[in-house]
Amino acid sequence: MQDKYKSIRPFSDEELKVVLPALACTEYAKQALRYATPDLTDEQITEKITSCRTLDEFIIKVSFPIVSQVLKKTAHTVTRKGFEQIGKDSFHVFVSNHRDIVMDSIILNKFLCEKGLNPVESAIGNNLVPDQMSMTVAKLCKNFLVYRDLPIKELLVSSRLMSEYIHYDLYDKKTSVWIAQREGRSKDGDDRTDPAVIKMMCLSRKIDLIDYIKSLKIIPVAVSYEWDPNDVLKIPALLAKAKAEKYTKAPDEDYVSIMTGINGYKGDVNMSLGSVLDSQLDNLRTIQNPNDIFRAVASIIDRQIHTIYHLFPTNYVAYDILFGTDKYSSEYSAEKKEAFVERMNKCVGFGDALKKELFLSMYANPVINKYKYDQSEK
Repeated sequence: MQDKYKSIRPFSDEELKVVLPALACTEYAKQALRYATPDLTDEQITEKITSCRTLDEFIIKVSFPIVSQVLKKTAHTVTRKGFEQIGKDSFHVFVSNHRDIVMDSIILNKFLCEKGLNPVESAIGNNLVPDQMSMTVAKLCKNFLVYRDLPIKELLVSSRLMSEYIHYDLYDKKTSVWIAQREGRSKDGDDRTDPAVIKMMCLSRKIDLIDYIKSLKIIPVAVSYEWDPNDVLKIPALLAKAKAEKYTKAPDEDYVSIMTGINGYKGDVNMSLGSVLDSQLDNLRTIQNPNDIFRAVASIIDRQIHTIYHLFPTNYVAYDILFGTDKYSSEYSAEKKEAFVERMNKCVGFGDALKKELFLSMYANPVINKYKYDQSEK
């Protein structure tokens, strides 16, 4: 692999010869593997880790069993839709809505591995890997770094490098890529693709813009949880935004969110894939301004994510409470509504109307987004 990508890329398979023996000796590795298989001895853990010769093998043999156990303990069901279109020789950029810091791309890889396909490489903010151990695990799990909060000139250089790396992944390494539709999670449930993400991916293009976007074979991804483990933790940031106040993260906020997202109860989980962006992009060829093209592509992605998003009773209950209707009452039972209200009151209390509205909107916005196209087309 070219050294030009060393600052952002995952480990190479060759580097595993040094990385894995060191990892196997850590208490972190022992605890993680025993979470999935409690009876493993130290010797078995070392053998399991050091026997991996590639990153894909590490994910399948070491990471995948841990992920499966996490989901077994924290999710009622985990379902998928649209994966039949992914073949062994097809490589895509999966542009996904972003519900959880780490679980979204992990769930995608779980489904791909279950189909006998290779896991994707995933973009992760450098702010989420603040120490050597988290950096090692991220690079072992095929994450590449997105550098945040850089000065403008450095940001452009970094963005161009990432654009080149995504192209390198697809066409040299024959590896698919996962990237969130915007920086940071969608805290309010209103999933929107930032046109800057599309622009970044096109910085390295050397052909016609539309042809290049088509060559990325973008597939929109919608992940939905019945219960967001981080719902109450997202309220302070939403509250500050609603009051036009500056919000400052606590020093350990990302870590707490990551661990809550992994270990918190999710209820039913679904991941749905849209269709590859291809012929619909030809309609954009008359647009002259590249920024207008990026916005149009983002809208196409949004429409697919909103349409394929799997709604749960929690979403419908939130909508009906928020708007004071029984429009979707057929989509949930009295017990489901009671459970939602109980959780809401536990999270935001009884007296704060704004907090209640923000909590409800978090769950109701996917309903609004999914059905707005029905109204616009009538």
